[in-house]
Amino acid sequence: MIKTILIILTCVFPLTQSFSQEYPDLTILFEYFDETVEIYADGYEIVINADGVPHHKSPYFARTWAQTDNGFYYFIDEDGDGINDMWRNAAGVNLNPNRIAEQDLEFRIPLWPIFNSDGPSDTFLGPMGGSLNGVPFYNEYESPTEELNPNTISTFDQGNGHPAPQGRYHYHFPPDSIIDGDESKFLGFAADGFPVYATRNPDGTNPEDLDECHGEFGPTPDFPDGIYHYHTTLESPYIFGCFKGTQGIGFGGQGGGGGSIDPPVPPSCSDVYPGMPCCGDNYCSTPETLDNCPEDCTETGVNVEVDFSSGWNLLGLPIETEENEVSQVYPQSVENATYEYSSGGYSQTETLVPGNGYWIRFDEPGTQELYGNSIDILSIGVTEGWNLISGLSFGISIGQINDNNLLIPGTIYGFDGGYLNVEFLEPGVGYWVRANDSGSIILTSD
Repeated sequence: MIKTILIILTCVFPLTQSFSQEYPDLTILFEYFDETVEIYADGYEIVINADGVPHHKSPYFARTWAQTDNGFYYFIDEDGDGINDMWRNAAGVNLNPNRIAEQDLEFRIPLWPIFNSDGPSDTFLGPMGGSLNGVPFYNEYESPTEELNPNTISTFDQGNGHPAPQGRYHYHFPPDSIIDGDESKFLGFAADGFPVYATRNPDGTNPEDLDECHGEFGPTPDFPDGIYHYHTTLESPYIFGCFKGTQGIGFGGQGGGGGSIDPPVPPSCSDVYPGMPCCGDNYCSTPETLDNCPEDCTETGVNVEVDFSSGWNLLGLPIETEENEVSQVYPQSVENATYEYSSGGYSQTETLVPGNGYWIRFDEPGTQELYGNSIDILSIGVTEGWNLISGLSFGISIGQINDNNLLIPGTIYGFDGGYLNVEFLEPGVGYWVRANDSGSIILTSD
């Protein structure tokens, strides 16, 4: 069976078009971030600059200036009463000895996150994402070998966070102060660029079938057509369990920024979720371009599937492509086992030309997907006697061959373990035709 799919695309869809044609526009989430957080797109990256100070009150703020270690710990007193405006009492909190200090955090995450082709990777100690108020997300571990225990959990303040040494405030648990009663709310980004949402779906139901990272592809309040995202949970791992994608910069240990993220290369379509751009998925979208994904971004492209059997096959090249070596078009073929026919004899060849037919040998049966520009019309030179030809990017009947009476009626043959007379030319298949003179025949899809 040979299947042809016509794809008519522009080179790059703007980010305002529908998700079915391109990757979701993560920049629409920027508006949710606190005014103290600087967030912007820079090339292929999202940059998040923050001081790591929560927007909510906490008993972990220094209560008075005397407790700030000469200003190291965060202190603000706009009403002049001598008490930190951000301080609150520690009711119900088993305070640890640390206090909140300003940090200099710079996180860079992919603007178009992709699944890691090597599979999910473990989270680590230190920042593994950034929340809406600039406070980092931490994983479910308090040390390299110790998960959070009841004693540590008892030190979380009313916003579900606490500070580490040097005043590094962070969340191990879903941040109640950000959720603020909205259990389907966007909470921030993971280090791999995928968004993190609270515990529920937009319809108020609990997510089902979360993957090993506690993520899923599905609708969110901001992306009703679906996006891959993580969900926080009330049980371990709490924020998310692993990284589904390739991580950005500034995470682990302590966020520090620097460097840059390489321009993304569209991955294999098996490594991405539905709707995400990847070479050969029939969509042309940022960051795909003519340079890195001509299969999707040619103005008029076709996808042709060509079946072959073990042994010898009569095949052709049904697309226009610069990659016309046999090893590129039919990589599963046997090396040095492709022959063309001319002037009554065979010769071995390493390159394929549209309109010509070839004997090509394979060790195993299979199907080859071919991507390239569509061939809608062909002029094929023939000589008196037998000739090997192939057709267009689309199937045509032999009645669509303008042969100028060169072809002898009833002498068009295909091969399927044996020769058979045909009335239809399939794309990617080779055929024997017999001419009564030399000249040109024209194949057209009209």
